[in-house]
Amino acid sequence: MPTTGQGPRTPRRETVRPEQRVTPRREKVRWPRQRQGSQAATGAVLLSDAGLAAYRTCHPRSSLAIGAALVCAGPVPDDALLRTVLERSAAAFPALGDPEATAGGMRYAAVDAADAAAGRWHRTLDAEAARPLPEAGWDCTVLTGLPHGRFALLWRGDHVLLDGGGAAAVLTTLCSPEDPDEAAAFSYAACRAPSRGGGAAAVRAVADLARASRAVTGPLLDRGGAADRLAAVRADAPPRLRHLFAHTRLDVLRRIGHRHGATVNDVYLAALAGALRAWAGEETADGLRAVRALCPVNIRRHREGVLRNRHLPGRVTLPVDLAAPGERLAAVAARTRGLARALRHPVVHGVFWGLPRFLGAWCMERYFRPDRSTLLASNVRGPAHPLRLAGAPVHEVLPLNFLPAGHPLSAVLVTLNGLVSVGFTADASVRGVADLPGLWLRELEALGTARVSGP
Repeated sequence: MPTTGQGPRTPRRETVRPEQRVTPRREKVRWPRQRQGSQAATGAVLLSDAGLAAYRTCHPRSSLAIGAALVCAGPVPDDALLRTVLERSAAAFPALGDPEATAGGMRYAAVDAADAAAGRWHRTLDAEAARPLPEAGWDCTVLTGLPHGRFALLWRGDHVLLDGGGAAAVLTTLCSPEDPDEAAAFSYAACRAPSRGGGAAAVRAVADLARASRAVTGPLLDRGGAADRLAAVRADAPPRLRHLFAHTRLDVLRRIGHRHGATVNDVYLAALAGALRAWAGEETADGLRAVRALCPVNIRRHREGVLRNRHLPGRVTLPVDLAAPGERLAAVAARTRGLARALRHPVVHGVFWGLPRFLGAWCMERYFRPDRSTLLASNVRGPAHPLRLAGAPVHEVLPLNFLPAGHPLSAVLVTLNGLVSVGFTADASVRGVADLPGLWLRELEALGTARVSGP
């Protein structure tokens, strides 16, 4: 069990878990508390933000905490230095609350020596990640006593306050508090407007708008029938979550994608499909033709701020029923081709900003319903340069995704300095989830030697 210590602690005021706040109908949804004048840094509250706030109210047993643990080469920096770094980074995002108060709330948790020796230190991570978020909507914990003399900084935020891209930007700013604008610049890079030109560009623009309309409305209108269920989970009790991780180099996915004419995200999803096929078993997997992954697409533009939620859902049917790795990758690439570009079309962006917030609750509930989507599979771009936390080199990142109500597992891929980390968040009651990271890596190896599908 984790113990606390190693550093002064500020007395903590008992808070109510955000997911447990009950908001009566027709009353204003309660948002994480923020200081006056922080609207520019926070960003306007849009349909997706309101939808997640309503989803949290409807599913108080499910946590909407997302974030990551930065595993750093030890020893643990001086406590005063860590708190200063946290205070300076928080000052870059006024909506996160008063910097001095948040830095004072940083806590420590020591990994059990036996767990560290046996390589089971993630038990402490699971325990800390299960803690209710404070009223501010985010928290920070320093995990000490990791193997090889390392330590980790666990940062979690309420998904109502920010999305995966925003969390990555906040963590990067935490490592570069002297220049927060430059540190967060990578989170906007994916949002380029489609090129403008002659007739071909106009035709493509129309096709993009049609594709975006189908992608967004498909899960809402029940197109394609019910989604397959990978495992049954209890809906009458809050899940006990496990977090599992796989690591590799980004160039491994890039080489596979280049060989097969696919993107890094295609390779990630195809490897996920192969891992789920092996996890379910060949006989069962042959009948899984509607494993639908909900894949958020970042549509954040420059000067919109890194907080709040700026993404649209894309639903991709994973070809779990196909036996050959190359065929699975070809199927994923065909199903995702042009999807991100379509969802980032300027007209789509304008419609997203103009939709009334009250539609968010209905949309989010239908997107995450287990009979419409099988699992959440996110892809978060991180910085391409190394990070240092209070002078300590960041060795790896352990991403934490949230688990929608009724789902057995979710996944998230994060890139950092040429490395890839895939995090699986799973209901601990589901059997065999510990095998998923190894199965994903094994499938990646199979894709590296798979025959290229096509004529």
